[in-house]
Amino acid sequence: MRGIGSVGVALAVVVALGSLGIVAAWLLGAVSTYADAVSHLFGHALGGLISATIALTWRRRALAVLMAGGLLTIGLHWTFAWRASEPATLRSRAQELKIVSLNTWHQLNDLDRLQSYLESEQADVVLLYEFGPTKLALIERLAATYPYAAGCAETWHCSVEILSKRPFVGAEAGRREKFDGPPRVSATYDIGSSTLTVVGAHLMRPIDGPDGHLSEMRRLAGIARSAPGPVIVAGDFNATWWSHSFSVFRHDSGLVHMGRFLPSWPAEARGLPQLNIDHLWVSPDIAIADVHLGPNVGSDHRPLVAILRLPADARW
Repeated sequence: MRGIGSVGVALAVVVALGSLGIVAAWLLGAVSTYADAVSHLFGHALGGLISATIALTWRRRALAVLMAGGLLTIGLHWTFAWRASEPATLRSRAQELKIVSLNTWHQLNDLDRLQSYLESEQADVVLLYEFGPTKLALIERLAATYPYAAGCAETWHCSVEILSKRPFVGAEAGRREKFDGPPRVSATYDIGSSTLTVVGAHLMRPIDGPDGHLSEMRRLAGIARSAPGPVIVAGDFNATWWSHSFSVFRHDSGLVHMGRFLPSWPAEARGLPQLNIDHLWVSPDIAIADVHLGPNVGSDHRPLVAILRLPADARW
């Protein structure tokens, strides 16, 4: 028992130091993009720090406390995802629209499953990421439900697509290798009183280039701010709301976040959802009537589903 207790105490010290390191990185995120890349795990670090503190106080049960604390931390994040899977509020007004945003994962090629899910949601607009050449056939298969499509699914380096029930006034795609910004697609709609711009983007992972990730966040924020009329931006941001880059996007874009902690990654096919890296942002004059996670569709991300209410003088 004494040996087990010693192991537990030593492990508690390691967990405490590691958790403190992540908290320190979170604090330094504003001055270092490399530190900010670690901030994804801030919520887990808090759980680790609390567990380690209790374990070091109750040394004879240190290992059991650490195990319970770890399971509780992971379980709490998963609970947020589980509780966020309730059905959407039904649309009841002419100015409401439904949006689905989904990283379909390059390794997922079950087009039947994706088609069944997207047809069942009956969204007005669908934004898809990691939607590359192997999934191009799905655009044609969904044409009866979503007759309008734009994007860059034909190239692996872009792999972003928008599907829509309504025609666009205009649409364009931006590729990382061609533009200063993330792979993205934007579409403009006529909503009567003005135009509505919908943007879907897939930002690079901070671990692949912290400076590049922040640059893409700033570029996407600039695109949103310069768009005329109301704006909707959704996508795989590869950033949790703990990160400095998340705060930078909020400040630079002037948009309002969806306001819910929705751990969408990894989906149950790959583990228990832990990180809220898929986000939805809207102009202040757009109300978010409902936002929740869709079901596991085989991707490593869960879908983000939202019902949005446009300004009173707009018509969708």
